[in-house]
Amino acid sequence: MTASIDLPGGTYRLREPVTWPHPPGPPANRVVYAAAHVVADPMGDNTPGAPAAVDWEATLRFRRHLWSYGLRVADAMDTAQRNNGLDWAATRELIRLSAAAARELGDPADLIACGAGTDHVPGARTPQAIEAAYQEQIAAVQESGATVILMASRQLAAITHAPEDYQAVYGKLLAEVERPAILHWLGEMFDPNLAGYWGSRNVEAATASFLELIHANAPKIDGVKVSLLDESHEVRLRAALPEGVRLYTGDDFNYPSLIKSGSHALLGIFDAIAPAAAAAFQALDAAEGPHPRRRPTGTAPQPDVLDRPHPGVVLGPGDDPAHDELGVEPRPGPPEEAGGTSAPADPDISEISASTADRLADYDRILAPTVALSRKIFEAPTFHYKTGIVFLAWLNGHQDAFTMVNGAQSARSLSHLAEVFRLADQAGLLADPELAVSRMRAFLAVHGR
Repeated sequence: MTASIDLPGGTYRLREPVTWPHPPGPPANRVVYAAAHVVADPMGDNTPGAPAAVDWEATLRFRRHLWSYGLRVADAMDTAQRNNGLDWAATRELIRLSAAAARELGDPADLIACGAGTDHVPGARTPQAIEAAYQEQIAAVQESGATVILMASRQLAAITHAPEDYQAVYGKLLAEVERPAILHWLGEMFDPNLAGYWGSRNVEAATASFLELIHANAPKIDGVKVSLLDESHEVRLRAALPEGVRLYTGDDFNYPSLIKSGSHALLGIFDAIAPAAAAAFQALDAAEGPHPRRRPTGTAPQPDVLDRPHPGVVLGPGDDPAHDELGVEPRPGPPEEAGGTSAPADPDISEISASTADRLADYDRILAPTVALSRKIFEAPTFHYKTGIVFLAWLNGHQDAFTMVNGAQSARSLSHLAEVFRLADQAGLLADPELAVSRMRAFLAVHGR
């Protein structure tokens, strides 16, 4: 019998839950990162402006959850509340501990990439000071064994609008990294302080500057992570990249079509939808067949720990691709109306066809309901998306409290989070509906409902 709950707008009856088994390995034809959030210590002082108090045990447990679904982890990024409450002391510890946890499974560089920026030196006002700030954080990431992600710098954006200044700073940094790094272009919808990055507010002019940097330094660049929420721009940029440089989509609105057409992925929404994403990538792999992964120019192929099941992951019935290409086991039974809003009656995301011709349709069917969820979580003001991500982690039992560093749990309204609850259920992403309903009722009660 399906559960129901009184939400703003009426009584809602949940759909029958979906079981998403762990895949036997990572996506074969895409390199996929989930940008992971941090779990705040609910007993710590995480009021706005206070140093971050992190529940390290729960934070690391969540990264193991992502690895178990065959996804790499992008850590110390925007999703982890960089420039929004996660100070450098906590960031440095996050990088160290997450990379050490990755090392338990294999080479951290195959499992985790971490952001290096300049946020610990907010007063840096010269290119030399900004380079030194970057170098300090790069050293911390490289010492951990993780791959470096060169994050966009608020400090660099504040002191220059000249493309040649960006190219000079990044060129020097790329010359010094020990292995190819990932560049990150974060749009101003995620951080208004980054308007005009790469030297122009005109996107085409900024793109020309960005591409000049990439072509001049291609052997040192693993890929570029682009978060502009502009599908056509991403497709054009991807086509203009040099051979061996990946385009990691950061478009949380249009990721299914961009990935299907050839982008790799580094996405905050994958924090919340990892089980469904893993199943979708199995469908995509089955549709495309085996293809060698593209690697950065000048690097030799290395064994990838993600090509094997992870230690500690128990594969159940349906997890073996020889028996079930997609590894999704439905619990049948459509939801019923209960005098209010309800989940869609069509349970297509769990009806997986064995026909090769239908595998792309399977990919689309799995991800389609996650897009509505993602667009809700990332709606304007987009930079508050972390609140919905953490809310779902709490509903799904990955942490004991709905609290965030910098007090960011207050950044979204009750009505917004109630809709996140509905859409997560409709996408089959409430792992334990009974727990989720119990926590949602407690949340509503705190808000006087």
